[in-house]
Amino acid sequence: MISWNYLVIILCGLLSAFLVWKEITRKNRSRLLWRIIASLIMIISFVCIIIPIHINKKAGVLLHEAIVISEGFNNDSVNSFRKHGGSGLPIFSFNNNINTSFKPGNSAKLLSAINKKEFTAVHLFGFGLNDDELQLLRGVPVIFHSSPLPGGIQSFSTNGNLQQGEKLQVQGSYNNTSSKKIKIILSAFDNSLDSIFIPANTKTTFNLSATPAHRGKAVYTMIILSGNDIIQKEKFPVEVTASKHLKILMLGGYPGFENKFLKNWLADKGHIVAVRTGISKNKYDQQFLNGGSGSLQHISPDLLSAYDMVITDASAFNSLNNNEQQNIFSFIREGKGMIVQSDTLIRSPAITAIFKPLQSGDSTLKPLSILFPDSTAAVIETERYISFRGADDIVPLVTGKQQNNIAVTALFGKGKLTITGLTNSYNWMLASSRDHYDYYWSSLINASIKNLPATESWSFSSRFPVQDQALGVNYQTNNNTLPRVTIGSSPLALSQNIYLPLKWQGNYWPVKPGWQPVFGNNGAASWIHIYSNDEWIAARAAEKTNNTMKFIAQQRRQNESQIENRIISVMIPPVIFFLLFLFSSAFLWFEKKYE
Repeated sequence: MISWNYLVIILCGLLSAFLVWKEITRKNRSRLLWRIIASLIMIISFVCIIIPIHINKKAGVLLHEAIVISEGFNNDSVNSFRKHGGSGLPIFSFNNNINTSFKPGNSAKLLSAINKKEFTAVHLFGFGLNDDELQLLRGVPVIFHSSPLPGGIQSFSTNGNLQQGEKLQVQGSYNNTSSKKIKIILSAFDNSLDSIFIPANTKTTFNLSATPAHRGKAVYTMIILSGNDIIQKEKFPVEVTASKHLKILMLGGYPGFENKFLKNWLADKGHIVAVRTGISKNKYDQQFLNGGSGSLQHISPDLLSAYDMVITDASAFNSLNNNEQQNIFSFIREGKGMIVQSDTLIRSPAITAIFKPLQSGDSTLKPLSILFPDSTAAVIETERYISFRGADDIVPLVTGKQQNNIAVTALFGKGKLTITGLTNSYNWMLASSRDHYDYYWSSLINASIKNLPATESWSFSSRFPVQDQALGVNYQTNNNTLPRVTIGSSPLALSQNIYLPLKWQGNYWPVKPGWQPVFGNNGAASWIHIYSNDEWIAARAAEKTNNTMKFIAQQRRQNESQIENRIISVMIPPVIFFLLFLFSSAFLWFEKKYE
């Protein structure tokens, strides 16, 4: 084809030279310049008719675009778009369950991938797409025509994997589109655990909590009431595992209610507790709960090696000799934990260098409002107490109403050191507020123990894995062996991350709802709960919309550059050159005839 083009150009070039020579040597030299121009136009037009001529230009807005419909799309919106500029655009869908017909008789075609060379942009209608579907649009500019989200629970999160004694937190947002207030109830085993009211015509957040009394797997329910009518019920999984039984050494400077209630509470939780309480100078009362024996007279490295944690009041710690204090510091640095109850100012430079104490309150017994890490509020009757200055290297655990830190924790070597200024938490027990007592001490203990690194971990692409829809699975292990992963009874094929060889990815298609076991290389079962298609409709729609908008934002800069600089090749219509050839030939014929 190229050689043919060259041949045509050479022959027409020679013909052009001959015609120009003929015009120059002609005796009648009138209108010579016009005759030469007409001859050249005639030859050039003839060449352009034989050889198609293309020019580069920026692509038009609707050139080779497509419409993709997703769950929640509005038929009228699509038809209106097609009527006002989108006529003739092909319509696709990733899901044949939402396939439908459009005027004037077009139907949405099932799509498995976008041909990036065929389509220059995609108009997406509906709530959006899941992660796997969005990846098929990577590199293609997406214009999102989102549908309004339905009313109800639009976002939802929970710490559904708990240890016994930990508090369940349920947070989210609710869009109440009705003219009546609604009530959200957290329920389990047909019992109402917590509730909150949402005013009419309001979109707001909610926070519910409860401390599960069961162990094992369970399904909790969010019940939405309008008056006495149930308008929505959504279920979610909760798994409660047995708390780790610790070996705890308690040191008390004197007999008191705080340590008495604490040691009994620890024993009730199944921990092995050894208690040493000072009764006079160098004389101590010893007590062992749930096992253990031996002398607690001297705090030696051999003694400490048998325990996971030390809980002491400042008075007892101040009475230790320097060697005993250093033994405890070495114990913490090796990866263990210690909780200090500041019944008085502690006199250890190693501790005060981390925690800067402040005297708070006075000698009057009055209510103190405090906040736990999850913003749960509580009130306790207390007198003077010690608080601590904030710093970048400490983590507040319990704060007061004036944002003063009542309990804080910090790293100390490989272990953790926690200190609290509240020394009469037993008042919660006396006031029948055991939940607050449980949560307070569980928070302090969990913050003070070192978590062992997991040998494997799981994450999933959606918080709402749904039956018959692809679910992205991410598996991370601490060894280089080929993973053997099974979900339910189905083995899962995974691909290795090319940059992080300990991470693996794959897709799982759940075939039934409910609890399903997940097994990795270590053989221990983790659990995932699969939802049916009619559950969490509003929250799943909101999740798709948010993920789609994030996806578009991530590739917007690149796509805008692609759209702005998108150059296409367009052929100039041959009829233009035919008309030029015709006019120039006619001019030369008339000029010759009437010279």
